[in-house]
This record gives sequence, structure tokens and C-alpha cells, in this order.
Amino acid sequence: MKKTIYEDLQHYWQTNNLPPDGGISETFNEARIGSFSFRYPNFDGRALLLHDINHLLTGYPTNWVGECQVSAWELASGGRKGYPRTWVYPISLVILGLLICPVKTYKAFLAGKGKTNPFILSATINVLELSREELERLVV
Repeated sequence: MKKTIYEDLQHYWQTNNLPPDGGISETFNEARIGSFSFRYPNFDGRALLLHDINHLLTGYPTNWVGECQVSAWELASGGRKGYPRTWVYPISLVILGLLICPVKTYKAFLAGKGKTNPFILSATINVLELSREELERLVV
């Protein structure tokens, strides 16, 4: 039996000290900058799940630089089609990335050009049933 991307996500969430479901069922999520933390609305838990799959596919970490990188990659690879209320996050993080890590953000954007992402693919297939390898073949 193949290991699905969802099983990889569960391991990813545990490894990164995230809630067991990655926070997708939460009304609000929390972000930290040093000792300062703030809560932000979780407009769509499915979008957060697909965003985390993008972390798995790209290898970008869950720190601020990694969030900026994966957001740039998401936008370049088709954005968040079907999730209009959640576009504010990657756009904001790309702007932040251009301020705090411009070269890494730009390189991540270039890495996403010409690719597709789970947001786009999820309109026609259940990406959670795919293995990581199957999903990587579809993204390229």
C-alpha cells in the first residue's frame, strides 16, 4: 500500500510542532516573531493544508524566510485558484520576503514559474490520495 501525501503531512506537522491536523480545524492560527505572537484568521482550513503540501514539495522551512519562499513559489506556480479569501497571505508574505530576504524570495518565485501546485490540481483530483512521488510528477 502506498504512503499518501496526507500521511507525509501528519509527519510534517508532528516534526514542526504543529497541531495534529496542522491547524486546519482552527478558527485562528498563531504566528511568532521572537517572543511576540499574533493570531490571524484561518479563512479556509483546506487552503492551509494545501499550503503545507507546498512546503513538503519545495522543502522550504516553516520559519519566516521559508514562508516567504513558499508563498512566492505558490504565486508563481498558479496561485490559490479556488481559494479567493486566502490570497492575502501569500501576497503579504511575498511583500515581506522582498524586504527581509529578497534574493531567496525571487529565486523561489523563479522556481515556481512554469509549474503547477496542489491548489490548482485539487480542482480536478484529490491530491491527498496521491503519494508524494505522484504529486511531484504532476507539479513539474
